Amino acid sequence: MKFHFMNNHKMSGFIGMDNMLRQKKPILICTLSTMLILAGSLVFFHFYFSYKEVQSLSASCYDQVGFPIIEKSGTKIEYFHCDVE
Repeated sequence: MKFHFMNNHKMSGFIGMDNMLRQKKPILICTLSTMLILAGSLVFFHFYFSYKEVQSLSASCYDQVGFPIIEKSGTKIEYFHCDVE
C-alpha cells in the first residue's frame, strides 16, 4: 500500500509561484526604492521651505530695523512678530 502525500500537480503550483516571485522581485525593489526616495524628498523639501520662510520673514523684519520674534512648532510657524523700536 503506497500513500502519495505530494501530488506532482500541486507541487508545480508552488514552483510556479516561486518563479513568479523571483521575476517580480526586481520590480518590487525598484518600486519600493522609488517610493522611499519620493517620501524622503517630500520631507526634505517640507523642512527646506519652512527654513526659507523663516529666513524671508526675518530678513524683511531686519530690513525694517526690527527684531523678529518667531515661535515654531515643528515646521509650522505658530507666531511671528517684528518688534520695531
